[in-house]
Amino acid sequence: DFCSLGGLEAVLGLLGHPWPPLRAGAARVLGACAQNLPGAQARALALGALPALLGGLRSDPDPRVPPAALFAISCLVRAQPEGLEQLEALGGLEVLGGALQSPQPPLRARAAFLLHCLLKEHPRLKGPLVRQGLVARAAALLRSEHDGAHEHGLGTLCR
Repeated sequence: DFCSLGGLEAVLGLLGHPWPPLRAGAARVLGACAQNLPGAQARALALGALPALLGGLRSDPDPRVPPAALFAISCLVRAQPEGLEQLEALGGLEVLGGALQSPQPPLRARAAFLLHCLLKEHPRLKGPLVRQGLVARAAALLRSEHDGAHEHGLGTLCR
C-alpha cells in the first residue's frame, strides 16, 4: 500500500533534505520498503533511488547518512539484476570498495557484507572488483582493529 499510495516518491524526495536525520531516516525507510520486494525495488530504481543513495554514501557530511544509504543500496541490488546493473553503471562498485576504508565501523561492516553477498551471487564481479583494488582494501580492513566487518571482509577475500 505504501508504494501504491506514492510513499516511495515522498521518501525519495527526503533523501536530499537539509536536515541529516531526515536524510538518514528516508534511506532506512526506502531500504525497509524495498527489501526482498521485487515490485518495490523496481519502482524505487525506476524513480532514480540508486543515484541519490550513492550520493549519500559517497559524500554526505553527516555520519548517520552513509550507513543508512548503504543499507538501502543493499536492499535495492541484492537478488535484483536491474539494481546490480544500475549499480555497476553508476560506479557503485568502486564506491562500495571505498566504503571499506571508512573510519565508521558500521559503514565498513555493511560494505563488506554487501560485497561478500554480491560476489557470492555474481562471481563475474570478481574481475572488476579486483581491478578496482578490492583485494588491497579488504586486506587493509583485516589489519584494522577487529570489528563486525572482519568476517565479511575475509569472506570477500575468499571469493
